[in-house]
Amino acid sequence: QMEIIGQLVGAGYQGGRLMAVGDIKQSIYRFRGAEAELITDLGALIREKGGQVIALDANYRSDRVIIDFINRISRRIFENEAFDYQPLQATKSVSGAGVEFLLTGTDDRVKEAQMIATRIAQLVRESQSGPNPVNYGDIVLLFRAGTSVLLYQQALQNLGIPYYNSC
Repeated sequence: QMEIIGQLVGAGYQGGRLMAVGDIKQSIYRFRGAEAELITDLGALIREKGGQVIALDANYRSDRVIIDFINRISRRIFENEAFDYQPLQATKSVSGAGVEFLLTGTDDRVKEAQMIATRIAQLVRESQSGPNPVNYGDIVLLFRAGTSVLLYQQALQNLGIPYYNSC
């Protein structure tokens, strides 16, 4: 992409009006060919030409609890990289928000789906009498790939848990 930009602005480009947007954290997708060096090299080139690199680290969508969780995980993921991890900054905080990372200890997807559905039902049921009740719509399941989603849908259906699938 930088070669194309170079052809557009000319070989003698000395800096000026050029804006590039990238997210070095996307380098976690190395298995898909992502290369962190492309963005770090671009940042170095921009600075070399007298430009600025401005980190857009404010998150306006997610709650502080989620951002803190992402920052803790990401610091570990990126600790051996050639670049410094820049933590996200949360701009909102909702009372009672939370993150639960459930380790099931099994490779059996059917069993895992049942365990997760059971935990969701328990979480919603037990929180109803407290100050911050959890509703089914407050919960999200994230999957690396959609290959096993039907197993999880079936487990949710078996317990009467409503769901929405965006896959």
